Order: sequence, then structure tokens, then C-alpha cells
Amino acid sequence: MAGGIDIVIIKKNGLADAGASVFSEVAETLCFALRRLGIDALGERGLTVVSLQHYYGALRDRFVADAKLVLNLHYYEAGIFEIVRVSHLLSNRKAVLAERHPDTEIDPDLPDAMAFAPYDGLVEAACALVADDARRAALAEAGQRRMRDRDAAALMRNAAADLGLSLAEPGALTGS
Repeated sequence: MAGGIDIVIIKKNGLADAGASVFSEVAETLCFALRRLGIDALGERGLTVVSLQHYYGALRDRFVADAKLVLNLHYYEAGIFEIVRVSHLLSNRKAVLAERHPDTEIDPDLPDAMAFAPYDGLVEAACALVADDARRAALAEAGQRRMRDRDAAALMRNAAADLGLSLAEPGALTGS
């Protein structure tokens, strides 16, 4: 892509469910407005920012590949870490800056493979990372290495055990 992108922001679908209460719709609208202020602040600092929502596959991957940094924002205040989304980025050797709430649980092998900041520190952290080629390269390398070193079978066994399932039982994961 011509010109390059400093930051790509990938967000979860922000549309409220059809049966959602008025309160949750209002809360989601306010939450998005606060997020938008942060995104706008990055642009005001001179960064080229692309915000992607509802983009998947090759189109999304082209934007991500051209970005110096990918910013992972929570959509909801609960601050649940989006491991599936982030693991795709790390596997593809992309530097990631993730929003982190005090209660956000991060897999123990990831804190040194990504950058983290609370919401009110994201603009400063993003600007610093965009300006620091060596730090971004180190994060991208560490992230890819962490994903490559993960043992998928062990992760599944642990997840099954957490759910009280035994993989030795026929149909334990499929329910059949």
C-alpha cells in the first residue's frame, strides 16, 4: 500500500445484539466514543491510522502487513484479552500494543512478546513504539517465537481439564 501505515487498529464488532437493553446499547455507544477519542488523538499526533472493523482475510492482512504497529483495543470495559485475534498477529510477526486493564489476564508467556498500556497511556505508548524501529522488531520477533513455541496439544489438554473433561473419553470435546 502506498505511503505506509503507522498503526492499524482492529476492533471487535461493535453492533449491539438485537435483544440488548437500552442501557447496554448506550454503554456500548459511550464506550465506542471514548475509544474514538483515542484513535483521533493518534492522528492528531501525525500518525497514519487505519481502524478496521468487519475486515477479514486477505484485505485485513494487507493492511496489517503494511502497518508498523497494530493496536489491540478492548471493545468492552471488562478488558478480556483477545488471544485469538492477537495470536494471529503475533504468528505473523507483527508488533502489537494491547490495551490492558488491571484485571486483564495475559498468558504467562506473552508479557515480553507484546507491549501493553492502560487506555490512558495508549497514545504515548503507540507514538513511542512507532518511533522505535528496534523495539518493534524485537516485539515482533518475540511474539512470533512465542506462538511457534506453543504446544497446541498441551493447550487443548489444559483447556479440557479446566472444563472438567478428559480427552481419553470418546467424544469429550465434540459432545458425541
